[in-house]
Amino acid sequence: MDHALAVRRRANCLGNRVGAVAARDGRVVASGYNGTPQGMRNCLDGGCPRCRDRGRYPSGTGYDLCVCVHAEQNALLAAARLSFDDVALFL
Repeated sequence: MDHALAVRRRANCLGNRVGAVAARDGRVVASGYNGTPQGMRNCLDGGCPRCRDRGRYPSGTGYDLCVCVHAEQNALLAAARLSFDDVALFL
């Protein structure tokens, strides 16, 4: 859990910052945090339309405009790139 808490510091979403780790046999094999997909401008730099204009969208709205990827998704994608297909997620 300490690793997931440390990873969330890298999150570049202006909303909630979340970190996740993927583990196998009690060992961390990958990690992820929420933010824009690889190759896109970070939320902190205006990459997500919803985050860029937060005052326009009340809580719980505008998610159809959000381009951020969940921390869990990023951790699973990282694990898959390393050929791990049977991992447990921790947030």
